[in-house]
Amino acid sequence: MTPGKLTTVRLCMTDDENKFWMSRADFTADEKGRIDLNSKKPVCGDYAESDGMGLFRSMSLLPGRRFDEGFFKSDLYSLDAGLFAEVGGKVVAAIRFPIHRKGPGTEE
Repeated sequence: MTPGKLTTVRLCMTDDENKFWMSRADFTADEKGRIDLNSKKPVCGDYAESDGMGLFRSMSLLPGRRFDEGFFKSDLYSLDAGLFAEVGGKVVAAIRFPIHRKGPGTEE
C-alpha cells in the first residue's frame, strides 16, 4: 500500500445456501505502507475499535437480504474466505484462504 493512503479492506464469504456475506473497514496505511489489523483502529467501516478479528465479527449479508437469515455452513470446521485491499476503488491486493477450526476432542 502507499503510505498514508486510505485503504478499504474487505472480507467475503459465501455460505452453503449461496448467501454472500461481507464486512469492510477503512484504514490509513502507516509510513511503510502497512496496515496491522490487530492494532490499527479503522477510520470507518463495520466496526470501530482495533480488533484483529473485527472483519470476521462484523460480517453481514449484502443489502437486499433479510437480516434474520443466519450463516449456514454444514461443515463449520472448514471455511473459505477472501480478503481484498482497495485503494481509490481499485483492488491492489487479494487473497483467498481456507479457515480450519479444530473439531471437538482434537488437540491444540
